[in-house]
Amino acid sequence: MAGTIETLSDRTYHWLKRAQRRLLASDYAELRLRQGWLRPPPDAAFGEHVVPVVPDQGAIRTVVVFKPDEIGDAVHALPALTELRRQLPQARFFLLCRPLTQPLYERSALFDEIATFEPGSKMRASSRSLRHALGSLSVREFDLSVYLRTNPTTFRRFMRIPARARLHPIDPRMRSTSPYQAPVSLWTTERRHQALQLLEIVSLLTRRSYSFADVRYPPLHWTDEDKQVIERVFGTDGPAPFVVVHPFAKEETRRYPPEFWPPLLQALRDEVGVTLVSIGGPEDESLPELAGLVQTEGKLTIGETGYLLSRAAGFVGNLSGPAHLAAAVGAPTVTIMSGNSLPVEWAPLGDSLVIRADVPCSPCHRRVCPGYGLACLRELTPERITGPVVSFLSARVAQRAAPVPTGL
Repeated sequence: MAGTIETLSDRTYHWLKRAQRRLLASDYAELRLRQGWLRPPPDAAFGEHVVPVVPDQGAIRTVVVFKPDEIGDAVHALPALTELRRQLPQARFFLLCRPLTQPLYERSALFDEIATFEPGSKMRASSRSLRHALGSLSVREFDLSVYLRTNPTTFRRFMRIPARARLHPIDPRMRSTSPYQAPVSLWTTERRHQALQLLEIVSLLTRRSYSFADVRYPPLHWTDEDKQVIERVFGTDGPAPFVVVHPFAKEETRRYPPEFWPPLLQALRDEVGVTLVSIGGPEDESLPELAGLVQTEGKLTIGETGYLLSRAAGFVGNLSGPAHLAAAVGAPTVTIMSGNSLPVEWAPLGDSLVIRADVPCSPCHRRVCPGYGLACLRELTPERITGPVVSFLSARVAQRAAPVPTGL
């Protein structure tokens, strides 16, 4: 399949990004140097008593978190939100998010009130939407606002939230007079996973350092309506072991070629011995008919999708929100990852296997391939990846199907 032609707007956007990086290069270099300067040499002939610069936590009674993102970003925010809530148990928590992610946050039970708005590309419409969202909350001014993002695109809107204190990452692109700016490993020589970067933001309050062992997702509270999805998909007999597949993605550079999916799905069905359930949005085209494949594109809510994933024996799909959600609810997860982004920053966490190709242009962060023929995905032919995918899932399906010993 021929690649999509890169549009003038795409080329302009990436030219502006390169220009911004060059313009701010000295600022980022200074940030990296400053971190080195603040580390005393091991043989220093002096001691230090460092006083943390943090808001008065005893006076914080209302916290608003600004997180207008997609499903995958929302999933990676859950460990940081759990830590923030643990650190400020006396506070009421409010959230500004997109309508898409509201159901996920509701099932996390981490917020007292949630308001939604669409950031959009038009500043005036987005500002109206944000004002309306703020007006729907029961508090007009907050003790603390938290920008739980590493992307600066909506930072100016965050700064319009009435708050006595603001917490956000240190970044030359996020200009404010707040003294509460957290160092985040986005501009250092070692870039860390997005879930850890978000934990680094709240670490200014918690005064902790975090590793992958600290990335813990809160339990999600499924509704009775969510749980009815099992009967809707499989009928009243209940399901045999099943694997959820998500073959879709909005961007060309994240989408495993459609013609590669049928042989891969057939191998999963025959060699792993499971029923397959495909998920997707109403805009996604149906897959070719295959015995043992149940297609639910456009038929499930976010809550139903989450509960279905929590009951699955495994997941296979492109790097997307469902992949991150599958890993967060404990499903063994296989992610076919393109060169668009880096596993070290965006791989689903948990019992997770990433399948990727070693290409020289990664990460490109582009919506369409600029001229490499989508080598990062087209090199991952079914013949080359079926073996590791089947091996990974077969062992886990067998474990989940094994009877639980009595007396435990």
